[in-house]
Amino acid sequence: MTDIHAACISKNGKGILLCGNSGAGKSTLAYACARAGWVYTSDDTCYLINDSDHPRVIGHSHRARFRPEAKALFPELENRDVTPRMEGKPSIEVQIAELHDLNISTKPEVKVHSIVYLNRYPLANGKLVTLPAGTATLRTCQELFSAGEIREKHEKILQTLSDVPTYELHYRNLHDAIQKLDLLM
Repeated sequence: MTDIHAACISKNGKGILLCGNSGAGKSTLAYACARAGWVYTSDDTCYLINDSDHPRVIGHSHRARFRPEAKALFPELENRDVTPRMEGKPSIEVQIAELHDLNISTKPEVKVHSIVYLNRYPLANGKLVTLPAGTATLRTCQELFSAGEIREKHEKILQTLSDVPTYELHYRNLHDAIQKLDLLM
């Protein structure tokens, strides 16, 4: 497997990787989609299955991690403790099973049908912009930590993403973002 810095959600069996830099909103948007009826697979890291005919990922569908600011967006996080992660970032970690009142559906493995790079800013109108083929492979390869032969192997595996439709999502709030993601279904 090859790790990818991305969240993953799906609807109607179609998986979407949510990509972006740290703090772009991947975890928050993935969880908001899950609360809105989407299927949750991962909030921050996915594992691309090597040697698959079509890109498939496995995620940590049993848990979600948030920045402390997410308490303002999701009332169910209000009484959750903030703890430091290994990377030093304070976070709230929640086991999805503990949120049974919300009826969140999860699936640990999903086929990738779209890749979306998040671009959140205050004046965004909410739009999806199609990116050139190969964009996801190029950007994901730039994020690899591996070196030498292992890096070469990962880069080859990431080529499977080159034909997956890729977009940039401009949005200002979660409602706008979810509406635009629905267009990919």
